[in-house]
Amino acid sequence: MKADPEEVARANREGRLHPSQRRDVINSAFWLVVIVFAFGIWALATLPYGTTDIIVAAVAIGVGMALCAGYCLYRLNIVRRAKVVTFTGFTHDAQDHRPLPPADRYPILVYTQRSRGNNPYYWAAFDGLRRPLLPKSLYEQLKPDQENTLVLIPNRKQVINVIPA
Repeated sequence: MKADPEEVARANREGRLHPSQRRDVINSAFWLVVIVFAFGIWALATLPYGTTDIIVAAVAIGVGMALCAGYCLYRLNIVRRAKVVTFTGFTHDAQDHRPLPPADRYPILVYTQRSRGNNPYYWAAFDGLRRPLLPKSLYEQLKPDQENTLVLIPNRKQVINVIPA
């Protein structure tokens, strides 16, 4: 669902997740876990009964399914509550500069780290955290050397939007 960026920014500033951002929370990792959960149900249904080895396998599969269910319920709860956490501060774009400036000088420090294949990965360091700016469009929304607001899901592990001030 495509939405007006101003409408999305307004909802995020109010501390709400815009409906168009649900896809950022319920992403491909969520669906992969759902598939693993379904495979666990199939595996439990096809296990033969009667031996101790089968009981151990069933317990292991059951624990894996419980972890999968917990992850899926957590993500669905984030979407249902539709709350977000924001962090606003002056942003400095360090690009490929090394060493990075001290964290106490800039509330938000954005920098690039290159992979072995020389592909750029964009990171944001703020409030003692370091989070990837994925997809690349989040990095492109940042305006260096001015105030920016990072919008995160409640556990503060995923940046879902960047709002230039």
